Parts: sequence; structure tokens; C-alpha cells
Amino acid sequence: MSQRISSKSTNVNSLAEKTIKSGGIIVYPTDTLYGFGGDATNSTVINKIYNIKKRRGPISVLVSNISMAFEISDLSEEEKIVLSQNLGGANTIIVPAKKRALCPEIYGPNNSVGIRIPDHFFGKNLRILISQYQ
Repeated sequence: MSQRISSKSTNVNSLAEKTIKSGGIIVYPTDTLYGFGGDATNSTVINKIYNIKKRRGPISVLVSNISMAFEISDLSEEEKIVLSQNLGGANTIIVPAKKRALCPEIYGPNNSVGIRIPDHFFGKNLRILISQYQ
């Protein structure tokens, strides 16, 4: 089943979060393009995204704030400062990920993950980790 909801709808974030938590896939606006997203901790969901895109590879993760970025990254205090100063908008920063923070299919070489904090209001208001595959 699919449902089209405007990103300007008053309940768009709660509907998106409900869809993600139930194993669904969303298409959502970002600062640059639209992305496919789903639960970044669920291998079944990530494989659904790979099937939609007809390709595999590391997937970046959209977070709504720096605290969420720190929860999934394995960084020193100095690296956290650098990340805080450079993360936002169209920037995706690849960092070492905490083991088992996300599903294994998402990781790139050496257990790395791309993290992005969008400037777009839709992503900023989500309170769930979602994969982003553009």
C-alpha cells in the first residue's frame, strides 16, 4: 500500500515515523533531492531500499540533531567538535560507527557510516534514525 502525504501537512512527521517504525519506506524531501528512507536498524527495510534502487552499497543516515549523530558514531571528544562544526545542510560526513548501532548492511569500509543533519524542516523534525539513499 502506498499513500501520498504533502511534506507541508500538519501530521506528516508523525505519519512518517509511524510508517518507518512499522517497517515501511518513505520518500522524503532533503536539502538537495528526495531520498528513500526507512528504519536504519532494520535489515529487512534496508534490503527493501536496495531492491527499489536496484543497487547495493553503504547508506547514509539522516539524524535530526547532533546528539543523535553522537549516539551512532564512535568519535573522540576532539572529533565530536569537528563533526559539530561541519555537519548540517547538504553535507554528509563519513565517520566511524558504533558497532551494532545500525544494521550491518548500511556500513561502509572499516565500519564507517555517512551522517547528515538536514536543513530541510521535514528531516529536522523527525525523531527517528532513518536511512537515506538518494
